[in-house]
Amino acid sequence: MEIGFCGPGLMGAPMIRHLLRAGHTVHVWNRTRAKAEALVGDGAHVVATRRANSRGAAKPCYCVWRMRRRSSKPCSARMGF
Repeated sequence: MEIGFCGPGLMGAPMIRHLLRAGHTVHVWNRTRAKAEALVGDGAHVVATRRANSRGAAKPCYCVWRMRRRSSKPCSARMGF
């Protein structure tokens, strides 16, 4: 599965690493680019914008997972098939 992930923080980074180890392709965006780039060694692909994270995928199944730190709204996932 091809996954877009926004927010590789304390919770997001381990989730991303597990997804990568499971064989998924993960595209990562973060406001602080260095946090996203820290996952490149694990196999993540850094994207420049949140929008780029949710644009068309080469595979038929695509998911964008967004981690929110300071919000009353829960974390969200957007699926596209």
